[in-house]
This record gives sequence, C-alpha cells and structure tokens, in this order.
Amino acid sequence: MPSMSRRQVLTRAAQAGGSLVLAAAGCRRVDAPPGDSWAGGAGGAVARLRSSITGEVITPDDPRYEDARRVSHFNFNPTTDRFPSLIVFCASAEDVMRALEFARTHALEIAVRSGGNDVLGESVSQGGLVIDLSRLNAITIDPTRRVAMCGSGARAQDVNVATQAHGLAVPLGCHPAIGVGGLTLGGGLGWLLGKYGATCDNLLAAEIVTADGQMLSVDTNDNPELFWAVRGGGGNFGIATNFVYRAHPVGRVLGGYLAYDGERSSEFLRFYPRRHGPGPRRARGRAQVVLDCRPPDGDRVGVLLRRLRAG
Repeated sequence: MPSMSRRQVLTRAAQAGGSLVLAAAGCRRVDAPPGDSWAGGAGGAVARLRSSITGEVITPDDPRYEDARRVSHFNFNPTTDRFPSLIVFCASAEDVMRALEFARTHALEIAVRSGGNDVLGESVSQGGLVIDLSRLNAITIDPTRRVAMCGSGARAQDVNVATQAHGLAVPLGCHPAIGVGGLTLGGGLGWLLGKYGATCDNLLAAEIVTADGQMLSVDTNDNPELFWAVRGGGGNFGIATNFVYRAHPVGRVLGGYLAYDGERSSEFLRFYPRRHGPGPRRARGRAQVVLDCRPPDGDRVGVLLRRLRAG
C-alpha cells in the first residue's frame, strides 16, 4: 500500500464526511421526526440510560427540549432546525460511553456537540441522539510547563481568560464562544496562526472514546497513529472528551476592525496586499466582503478588515 502524507489522509477523511464513526458504531440515519416511544422514558430504555449516567437526558416532552436542540446558527441556517429523539448532556467520559452504547443498541444516528457554534448543523440530528459535551468544560493551567488541559466542551473565551492569568495563550479560533472540541478536530485557524500555528498543531494529547466504546489516551507515544489523525482530521475517528495543549507566552495584543464602503472595494483590494502582506509572523489579518441587508439602505456591500498583532 503506498504511503500517504498526513494532509492526504485528513483530506480524504474530510471528503468522507461524518459517516465513518457512525458506520463503525453500527448506526444508521433516521430521517423521521422523533417518535412518542422516546417521550418521557419512564420505565424503559431511556429510564435505564438516565439511571446509568451522571449527566442528563432530554426528550421531546421536556420543556427544555426546544432550547437544548438548537445550535448557535439556528436563525442563520434553517437546515439546522432538526429534532433529535434524545439529547444527552454528558458530565463525564463514562457518560459519553453509555450514550454511545445506547445509540448503537437502538440504531440511532449520532451527532456530537461541543460548543454548538455550528453553521452546517453537523452537531444536531433528525430523529437521532445528540451527545452534548458542553458540561465537560473543566480547565486546568500548568504555567510552569506551559500546558493547558481542557474538557472538550470548554469555550475559547474561558480558555483565554484562564491562560492569560499566567501571561499565556493557546492558539484558538477567532470566535470567543466556540467550543474547543470541534475547533481542534477541525484544525483551528485563529489570530495566533502566523506565530504559533493552528490549534491542532499545539495539541499534545487527547482522550478519545472510539466507536466501539473504548476510552483511549492518544499522544506521540500512546496510539500515535490515532493522535496523528485527530489533529485536524475532523470528528470521524471518535469522540474527544479531553485535550492537552501547548500554551505560549502572549503579552500585549493590539487588534481591531477597519470598514470600507463597497464602492471603494477595488481600491482596497489593490492596497491590501501591499500594506498587509507578507508581514511579521506575529501579525494576523483577514479581509472579507460583507453584505448588509438591514433597512433603510438594504443590500449594502462593504469590505471589512480585521487585524491583530501579538507581541
């Protein structure tokens, strides 16, 4: 078998979509809306699941269900308006294993949600089971070793606050509310990319629940091939419950926005490459064309430049 680079493997995994873990777990897609058999869960399989975990199980008859099923881009992308049969808020890695076992036994499609900052709706399923990791959000900082240990449901903003108390930072994404789980497994491109690389480049170790229910520790010594794959390969290799990151000294940061009217976009696009790139590795910039549909102007085009300099 010819050898492949890490980038080639990750590219093929991304092209395969979210089916790899589900197929290995023996799960199938459920397109029908959630049935009454899951409602309440009194004296049945759901009741046994509830009693076996320290977290919570929410079914469609629960008054919290409507909020629990929604991801952050619900109003932006109507295709995320899906109705899972169960939502399991896991409080431990063992809860994740129990939820995965339940989904496999009952042939339910699995969706895994870390922070729920999800444009495409990958972290919510129609008629399936959502494994929500938002309660796995513990953060521990070792300033001497410059290491940050975070649960998969921790938010970037909380990690930033914890690390900055020691003058450190982990290269995370650009949005403060994003969960570190999906960010790390997807690569993680953020403001510190130029100086310290992507989030996955700074991953030192992780704990993964595999599709067959095993809990594995992965790093360069233990399960090195799986560790090699999860650094940017997406969520197709298991459910990550905990991460260990390399933290870097980051002091003063200067950043902000510049907005240009769309009528000057051609002028801006000629100016931007000369003024902002290539620049020092400690600087990071992003330019994007935006459409403002709000009244009274409506459909107004502009160019937005975001720039940050660390150190």
